[in-house]
Amino acid sequence: MVRSNRLFIAIVCFVLALAANANAESVLREIGRHPFYGGPLMSMEDLKGMTKTMGDELKQGFAMAGHADLYPALVQQLPTATVEMTLIHPGTTLEWMLFKRNGKGRVRVSKKLTWGGKQSIEAYRFFVDNGGSRYEFVVPTACGNVALLGFGTVPPPPPPPPKPVAKPVVAPPVNQAPGCRLSVSASEVVCGKQVTVNADASDDTDGTVASVVFRLVDPQGRTVLERTDDQRPFVQDITVPCDAESYTVQAVAVDDDGAESDPSTCNAVVTAKKPRKGGGVVDLGGARQFDPATYVFGRIGYEYPLTEKLYIMGMLGAFGRVSGEDSGSAFVADATLNYHWYNRFSFGLGLGYWGGDDQGPLDENAHQLDVIGNVGYLVYGDPEGLNTTLFFEIRSGTDEFDELDSLGRYGFGIRMRF
Repeated sequence: MVRSNRLFIAIVCFVLALAANANAESVLREIGRHPFYGGPLMSMEDLKGMTKTMGDELKQGFAMAGHADLYPALVQQLPTATVEMTLIHPGTTLEWMLFKRNGKGRVRVSKKLTWGGKQSIEAYRFFVDNGGSRYEFVVPTACGNVALLGFGTVPPPPPPPPKPVAKPVVAPPVNQAPGCRLSVSASEVVCGKQVTVNADASDDTDGTVASVVFRLVDPQGRTVLERTDDQRPFVQDITVPCDAESYTVQAVAVDDDGAESDPSTCNAVVTAKKPRKGGGVVDLGGARQFDPATYVFGRIGYEYPLTEKLYIMGMLGAFGRVSGEDSGSAFVADATLNYHWYNRFSFGLGLGYWGGDDQGPLDENAHQLDVIGNVGYLVYGDPEGLNTTLFFEIRSGTDEFDELDSLGRYGFGIRMRF
C-alpha cells in the first residue's frame, strides 16, 4: 500500500512538471528566420492573398494551435475585414504563432511566445469574431507568421438612438487645440540608425488626443518621412537618413474633434553623425611572462571597418623589458580582426611578429610568429567616434602553445581610437 502511494505521488509530480514546462513562455529574439510565408508581405492584398494560396497549411496550423473552428471564420471574414498596420513592442506576449523551420517543411506552432527583440516590429492587425468571442490577430510583415495576440468578448451592438427631445439651442463651446509634448532618445545619432521619439505626454484640456503625426524634416524644409500613430503610447522608432547633417523631428497632436497642435511648438533637432570610417589607434600597457619577464609596451596603428561590427587593425610598436631574466625587449608588428559586440564590448584575434634584440639564455627564438587574442570594454566616448577602451591581451608563439603558462605574455592596456 505504501509503495502504491509513493508511485501515485511520483506520477502526480511528473504530470505537474510537464504542465509547468508546457505553459512556460518562450522568448523570440529574431524575426524572419523561420517564416511561415515565403517572403515579406508588401501590402494588405498580399496578406489576404496568402490565406488563399496557403489555405491548407493555415487550416492545419489552426488545428495544431487548438483553434480549428477559427479557420472557417477567418476565411469568411478576412476579405472584408479592416486590416491596419501596428507595432509589436518588446515584451508583447503572443498566445501562439505559426511558422516553418527555416521557411520549409511542415507548419509548426509556438505557444506563449514573447517578443524579446530590442526594436518594435511592424505587423498587420485584424479581428475575427467566432462563437461570441473576438480574436485579435497580428501578422509580422517580414515573415507572414500568423499569430494570435489575444481574445475577448464581442462588444455588444450600440443601443438604439434615443428619441429626439426638443432642447433649447445652446452654442457649443469652442474646441481647444491639444497640447503637444515631444522627447527624443538622443540628440545625436549615427545616420542609418534609429532614434526613438515619444509624444505620449501630449494632452487635451477639453477632450482626448486621438493621434499624433510624426514627421522628419530635412534642413530645406522637405518632409522625408511621415507616420501617424493613433494609439497610446505615442512612441515611434525613426531611422535617421545620411543625406543631411541634421533633421528636425516634428510632432502634431490631433484631438478627438480633429483640432491640431501648432507644429512649430513641438519639435526637436537630431544631428546625423556619419559612421566611423576607420582611424588611428594607440595602445599603452604592461605585460607579464611567467618564465619570468615583465614588460611595458606601446603600439600605434590604424583600424578600418570591414562591416558595421567587424574591423581590421594593423599596429607597430615595441615591448620593453623592465625586469626578469628571459625574453628581452622586442619590436612587434600585429594584425588583428576585432568584432564590436553590443557597442561597448569587443574581442579580437590575429597574428603578430615578435622581433627580439636579446631573448635571454633560455629562449632560442629571437624572431617568431605570435597568435594574439584580446577582449575589451569601451569606458569613454562614442563607439562611432573618439573613444577609450580597456583591454586584456594574450600572445604566444605559434610553437609555444604547450608552454602557454610560462612563455605566454599576458597584458592589460588602454586603447585610444581617434
